[in-house]
Amino acid sequence: MRNIIFFLIILFSLQSWTKADDISDFEIDGYSVGDSALNFITKEFIKSEINIHSFYKDNKYFEVTFDSKDGVYENTSLTFKNDDDEYIIYQLAGSISHKNINQCLSQKKNIVNELSKMFLNANKVDAGKRNYAADSSGKSKTYIEYFWLSEGGFVEVGCYDITKELAEKNNWLKTSLNVGIVTKEFSDFLMNEQYN
Repeated sequence: MRNIIFFLIILFSLQSWTKADDISDFEIDGYSVGDSALNFITKEFIKSEINIHSFYKDNKYFEVTFDSKDGVYENTSLTFKNDDDEYIIYQLAGSISHKNINQCLSQKKNIVNELSKMFLNANKVDAGKRNYAADSSGKSKTYIEYFWLSEGGFVEVGCYDITKELAEKNNWLKTSLNVGIVTKEFSDFLMNEQYN
């Protein structure tokens, strides 16, 4: 019963996506890509996190992760350019912890099925089970499906099963379901610079 209620909460939080014309219309717990994070969190908090989560190549971008207070997700992650005083959001994601990877994969399947009905023109790609790029040990795994949007950027739904050490080091959830929104510009950076 708890899983059904949880799935309905996630699904209802995504309902506004069906009316979206572009990626900046999509929201996760009230945040949208293209917005300034200063509308939601303080500059002091962002600056305190810069050195903690700047694992992107050349420190061009950095990520801030924090506990969500009133939203559907337990954690929210926002990604910014390192030299941007406006802290425009280039990527955002919401995360929910799971007891085990099978529980997460089951929930992921339900959400992907619903998003497939919403994003009829998107190029859907199932990346399968992969090593998590942020873990050089190869022990952490991801199970991600992407919806590549015609105007650029993508929406992703994935299960992350990372090592206890990596989770503790970065204050991340160990096994989590993530729903993310990525702008075209940040997507291009990831594909052409970060993971090239």
